[in-house]
Amino acid sequence: MNRVRNGGRWFYWIAGLSAVNFVIFVMGSDTGFALGTAIDWFLQGILEELADPALGWIAHVVVIALFVFLGTRATAGAQWAFIVGGLVYALDGLIFLLAGDLIGIAVHAFALFAIVSATIAVRQLRSTPLSGLLHT
Repeated sequence: MNRVRNGGRWFYWIAGLSAVNFVIFVMGSDTGFALGTAIDWFLQGILEELADPALGWIAHVVVIALFVFLGTRATAGAQWAFIVGGLVYALDGLIFLLAGDLIGIAVHAFALFAIVSATIAVRQLRSTPLSGLLHT
């Protein structure tokens, strides 16, 4: 169960560092943490192009809230949260891959390894006689 909770906490780290990255950017810097997301910046560009540029911050709030929600469900043992979160974060990693950001790729790969390991742990726990301890 510890592996499941620890794996789910990665989503909190992703959300938290994405929020820190956004604040750092708003303060005028162009550097940030590689564990944070790039998909919110991509969505911000789409929002600013299709709607009002002042609404770009909504993309960041939605992505951060999504990862907090996934963290809540994943730490409770919901396998779907690990799968959805892992897929979204893998997609995010593709953005780092396309950008050629080696540190971002490595950090995403490490986090995805932990998320996949936790997903496997959930599956193993569900197949044990004590599987009623997990909540979805």
